[in-house]
Amino acid sequence: MVKPSDTRWLSHEKCIRAIRKELPAIITTLYQLYENSGDAEAYGLALIFSSFSGVATVILLSEVLDLLARLNCFMQRRAADFSALQRMIENVTQELKLLKRSGAEWCSEVTSVVENLEKQYEIPVGHLRTRKGSAMAYDSVEEFRANVAVPYLDALLDNIESRFSDDVVKLLVSSSVFNPALLPRDDALLAEYDTTEIESLAQFYGSEAEVIYDGVTHKSPSLVDKEEVIAEWRIFKRVLLQETKIFMEKNKLSKAPSLQEIKVSIESSEAYAGIFPEMFKLLNIILALPVGTANVERSFSHMKQIKTRLRNRINEQNLIHTMRIAIEGPELPHVDFNEVLEIFKSKNRRMIL
Repeated sequence: MVKPSDTRWLSHEKCIRAIRKELPAIITTLYQLYENSGDAEAYGLALIFSSFSGVATVILLSEVLDLLARLNCFMQRRAADFSALQRMIENVTQELKLLKRSGAEWCSEVTSVVENLEKQYEIPVGHLRTRKGSAMAYDSVEEFRANVAVPYLDALLDNIESRFSDDVVKLLVSSSVFNPALLPRDDALLAEYDTTEIESLAQFYGSEAEVIYDGVTHKSPSLVDKEEVIAEWRIFKRVLLQETKIFMEKNKLSKAPSLQEIKVSIESSEAYAGIFPEMFKLLNIILALPVGTANVERSFSHMKQIKTRLRNRINEQNLIHTMRIAIEGPELPHVDFNEVLEIFKSKNRRMIL
């Protein structure tokens, strides 16, 4: 089996997919473990996986987690583009609603998998004896769908709706106005480019916030000056487009860079220092939106690759610098290792002589 702990983040879908694919082999192995060594845990898992509800749960979870994993991947990219977020959420929720139908594809697959286990592999699929009302207490597709699948999918849809309310989605979609890849190259189109989105961001971050805690109202000041944000945007969007073109030509890129790269490039030149103060405040907010933990997970992966068992004495400062290069550094070009070997050999010869 694939363990989530053995792979990278978002691997639960791969885990349940592996169980679904190798279900007959897993059940057979679990029964053999029990017969050979009396392993009670293996026997309990075998009973769960060989029950009707167990088979149905594996297949349903495989369908659901596949959809959620794709939504997670969309949200947890390093350079998140939220312009298509609304459409992505609608597509995922629509597919989840289709899984609730009586004639959904997973329902017929449960029946075929159960028949295959009994006829081809001679694994009896029965009813798991457990308390009434438990998710494992059903032995027909319609019972499982009505009592487990539909309530579970309804709760999941409610959770997605509460997490991605209209206001949240609108705010995240509006943040895509800064995406260098979406900037129009035509001057006439650039003049009218997404003024509504900037006004939404300016209104949200330019207003005071109120939070009620323990009956006490706490106020926080606005983060930006909304009038200045709208005024600066008229020129800043042109600067953003110009700097994107310069950055692409300088680095010989075929596609637009990320907003983080352009922001660093503009700030490092100091040509616009003090000219767009409110716009840079807004950019810092957009870039710091906590949409996921992907970068954090990647950082741990990089650290494990750098600080290995043979390099466990590397000091903290060198580790920080090396990780920064590994995470933020440019992509390595194609390396001809034969050429590197020849250079290394020639240097060794010179040192010997």
